Amino acid sequence: MVMLTIGEKVTKGFMLLQNIKSTRRFMENRVGLMLRYREIIQIFILAIFWSCGNGSGSDLSNSKEPLTNVLTLEFSFGDTGLPDKYLLAQPTGLQVAENGDIIVGDERSLKIFDSKGNPKRIVGGPGEGPGEFGRSYSTTVSETGYITVATIGGSGSYNLFGPDYEFVERVNLANAKHKSVMAEYNWSRLLYNRIYSYSPDERVIRTQAWVTFTGGLNNGWTVIHETPEESSVLAVSQDYMYDAGGFNTILFEAGLLLMQPISNRRIVYSNSAEDKFTRDGESFYKIYIYDLSTQETMEIERSYVPFAFPDSVINPPLEYPENLSDESRNRRDERNRIRSDKLRELEFYPAIRQIKSDNNFIFVNTFNYKPGEGYLIEVFDADRREYRSSFYIPFDNYTIKNRMLYHLKTSRNDFPVIEVFSINPKVYH
Repeated sequence: MVMLTIGEKVTKGFMLLQNIKSTRRFMENRVGLMLRYREIIQIFILAIFWSCGNGSGSDLSNSKEPLTNVLTLEFSFGDTGLPDKYLLAQPTGLQVAENGDIIVGDERSLKIFDSKGNPKRIVGGPGEGPGEFGRSYSTTVSETGYITVATIGGSGSYNLFGPDYEFVERVNLANAKHKSVMAEYNWSRLLYNRIYSYSPDERVIRTQAWVTFTGGLNNGWTVIHETPEESSVLAVSQDYMYDAGGFNTILFEAGLLLMQPISNRRIVYSNSAEDKFTRDGESFYKIYIYDLSTQETMEIERSYVPFAFPDSVINPPLEYPENLSDESRNRRDERNRIRSDKLRELEFYPAIRQIKSDNNFIFVNTFNYKPGEGYLIEVFDADRREYRSSFYIPFDNYTIKNRMLYHLKTSRNDFPVIEVFSINPKVYH
């Protein structure tokens, strides 16, 4: 594909205009037809537009360069200057409410700060009873303000808190409505990963689904929308599993079913392993927007450049305990060899690593990696289903809300801290 400079495009446009003028004189001489000046200008504009196209049918915005100087650190907190009980110890994640409150899962509780990082209150605590948290839990907050705290990989219940942070109830999923569809999909077990509660009676669930088949089990993911009236399966995927020397093993590098809520009772999701295709030699990924109220699904396509697995991923350095027997060492070597072969077969990463959101904006974290700058984020307007911008981000473990980015920074040598960045408005335009 030949790319034209702006000067070449203008020159080409004027050449087209001269051709148009010659055609005009010819027509005037032959049939006396007069073209209006306004029509010539319109054709000239169309000619300039045509010369800018790449002829592939892909979004013209693909040519936009990633933005720079996107994040500005406004403040940080969590390591000093707080009452002891609010200092961050071993945070497991953070969420941001509609009003800007920052909710941090830490020490088997939720530490809640206002939008400036000032301590507000603590809810929950260690335990297995109502309003108490186990050792491994995920926290979500929906656009309606309900907070759900669920055990990661759990199969039984979760704690629900209201928008005022008061405990509402402990919800038991043993007899939940979505259990009725398990037989239809041949699921033998569900292990809940994230639950978004829109009310005590309505929720969206992302869960692992174990599938029974002759000779063993297979693993996949599903997204379920549940109301008092019905339970709907919105998306289903199957993990890339292979036999690694007698062990059923998931190749996570092949991709996962990703899901994230956005504003106005919608969710965005994509199966990064499968929601991709090639057209005219160009690679594309797809994301889907599902409206919980209307049950309508829309999609967005975006071209991307596939990134190959580096040798450091295909053949990572292996370290074994000194007292490991030769038999155990050989088994591990064989499993690693099989994994390396599977990665060589795949060759490329999936297009999408993560999906984040900020109200009606979708932030797609890709595998496009640039040393020193991080992974490329592509931003879409869900209302218009349009690409907006892209930028590189040098870290993971972040949340975006109300045009602010909140980074949970952890390291072995320093206390955890939350960094709060403002986002350049150009990201959204």
